[in-house]
Amino acid sequence: MLIDFYKKLGPLGPSFLLFTAFIVLFALDRIGLGIYFSDNLTTTKDYLFYLPVGVRMDTIVLSLFFSLPVLITLLTPLKFFKYIRPALILFFLLTGIFFIFMEIVSWPFLEQYSSRPNQLFFQYFTHPKEVFLMVWAEYKFLLVSTFIFLYYFIKYYWKALNFLFQNFTPWPYWKNLVALPFCILLLTLGARSGIGQANANPSLAAFSNNHFANQLALNASYSLSYSIYSSLKPSISAEKLFGNMPKEEIIKRVKKYMDVGPDAFVSNKIPTLHVQKSNQRHQPPLNLVVIIMEGFGSDYIGTLGGYDVTPNFDKLAEQGLLFTDIRSIGTRTSRGIEAMVSGFLPTPKSSSILKLDLAQHNFFTIASLLKKHQYNTNFIYGGEAHFDNMAGFFLGNGFDVIIDEADFENPDFYGTWGVSDEDIFRKANETFRQKSEPFLSVILTISNHPPYDYPAGRIHLVEQPANTPKNSTKYADYALGKFFQAAKKEAYFKNTVFLITGDHPMLIRADSLVPVEKYKIPGLIIAPGIKPKRINTLGSQMDLLPTALSLLGMETIHPMIGQNLTNESDIIPRRQVSIYSQSIAFKTKDKVAIYQPHKKPKTFILDTKGELQATEDDVELEKDALAHILFPGLVYREQIYGLP
Repeated sequence: MLIDFYKKLGPLGPSFLLFTAFIVLFALDRIGLGIYFSDNLTTTKDYLFYLPVGVRMDTIVLSLFFSLPVLITLLTPLKFFKYIRPALILFFLLTGIFFIFMEIVSWPFLEQYSSRPNQLFFQYFTHPKEVFLMVWAEYKFLLVSTFIFLYYFIKYYWKALNFLFQNFTPWPYWKNLVALPFCILLLTLGARSGIGQANANPSLAAFSNNHFANQLALNASYSLSYSIYSSLKPSISAEKLFGNMPKEEIIKRVKKYMDVGPDAFVSNKIPTLHVQKSNQRHQPPLNLVVIIMEGFGSDYIGTLGGYDVTPNFDKLAEQGLLFTDIRSIGTRTSRGIEAMVSGFLPTPKSSSILKLDLAQHNFFTIASLLKKHQYNTNFIYGGEAHFDNMAGFFLGNGFDVIIDEADFENPDFYGTWGVSDEDIFRKANETFRQKSEPFLSVILTISNHPPYDYPAGRIHLVEQPANTPKNSTKYADYALGKFFQAAKKEAYFKNTVFLITGDHPMLIRADSLVPVEKYKIPGLIIAPGIKPKRINTLGSQMDLLPTALSLLGMETIHPMIGQNLTNESDIIPRRQVSIYSQSIAFKTKDKVAIYQPHKKPKTFILDTKGELQATEDDVELEKDALAHILFPGLVYREQIYGLP
């Protein structure tokens, strides 16, 4: 029966059977993912729609990939077919390997990033050493199993392809030509997923308010391919993703959330350039040290109600200004750097501002600002500073010196991503004690990152095995404590403002479109002459830099839109702006507006458990959200986020 059916399909037989086989394989893998990640799905009504929506996305990717070989097969006369058969077999072999590989890597990628493979996937592969070591440390079994499975898959799939292409029943050529327009129509409808005006895109999989269900509905190969396609577009285009708004309205709505009076703005060209006065005067101005702790989220900070693994930070929190409700911009280190070095909002592309061409020179950073005030500026990192183009961005925008892995002589410990946090802080202390002029330093730690490797024997383990987030956070806290013990003995300490925060929480997994309540990170400022205090005001990560700047003891002019959180006026509207995959949330008080690409915005209310509950659209809130989404692309393209 099956053989007779296969013969009737003629030259379309191989493509039809392969198309069907991959639909089944994708569906089985999606069911497996649904079972494995069921805790992220079952809280949402109608979550099982991820299965039929997934078939739709699978049909799109298979229609796209199969179009060319189907057309070639039908257009090639039988006597010439033997010449193209090897190329077709090779094409389907490579395509099959790609499909299977992407389905396998979806499992750890979803576990780590709550997302199907996207731009982040191939961005990481520009740094093969770090990525391979991390994957080997975290997923040895999966890696070895994948290579074994792929070996046998290639072996038997190759045999099957040869059998299919050598044993189909040819049609008369006229029949090929008759079938051609019908195949073109079906493949076009499949690739476009309908007859609507808009081309297919990942938003077709966004069928619910459950982010995880939407991600499972996506096809991994399609998700990565679309991300690559999107990355090749020459400019940021948030307008195409989320909607348009006049420039004047964007600026007006963004300024509404700045704690700056109208008289403080000093430029028509750079719309947010303004004077920021200091809370206190110092002569000379104080040094500024910005410590960005890898994976340092509030859920791991004891004094903020998290796991009790940060005794040193908790002790330091009693000596400074502790901001208890700070929200990170995103879920990656590069997003944290955007906020903590430039006070910048997230761009809609997966690449941060660190990699975008027009930001490589004359783009605002805290270093470019303080250099105008005769500060020495440096960046200290334990890994290779070319990662995420940090070195290029920093050196082009005000940083005098980059200290990275190559500058550490005889470090105590080398991990997957570089030297340990102890080595980083020791190098920082050695560098600072040599400074006689005011200085800025941005320190990025490294140990609290998968695979969580750090020197043995430093801490009492919280749990087994040693390489877990709790243990590595405790080690990072240990290294931070040692640094402050050493720094307090140095002359520079009494003339320095220290800002300590996290780049992002450790892992953010949730079933909501944007889990806004899981973006909490600590914010702590230790500075001369300030009284210890807990400040519970809602704040964005980009508010921390203007807040620290207000304590240096001098007046500055800059374009940052963040607020000074020491100004606790109730008149100023507070907000959170956070990106999750390609969705962006804008929170103020207990309301949240969420934008997804190519979708209408939605308004939610946060309930007492911190869960999002759909409510009627708040048009003004959604417009404010859109303004903040469009602002970074606007000032980037027009190059109006800098200093005069």
